Amino acid sequence: MLILNVKVFKNNVNKNIYYMSKFIRLTNFVLNTNDIHKIVIQPKKYCIHIVSKKIDGFNWGVCGFGLGNISSYTSEIEICETKQLTDYKIVSDWISKNE
Repeated sequence: MLILNVKVFKNNVNKNIYYMSKFIRLTNFVLNTNDIHKIVIQPKKYCIHIVSKKIDGFNWGVCGFGLGNISSYTSEIEICETKQLTDYKIVSDWISKNE
């Protein structure tokens, strides 16, 4: 099931501008489609990779020379046709509508 959350804003010429946030309602949670980085399609299984909003890093420097690292974390959701048939059909329908 695809859920649309519509927000209406007024612009300078008194016309409405519609912004939509799309969500997919699965069995145990609601997924914001803006957070999906990629979907790996395997036989009878989808692996949904979620964009992380958390970034870690460090910086170390001496006399103008520096060393550092920045890393982020990704989450992965696996939806299998045999274990989560309802969710598998929801994601399959969403993919076919957005191809």
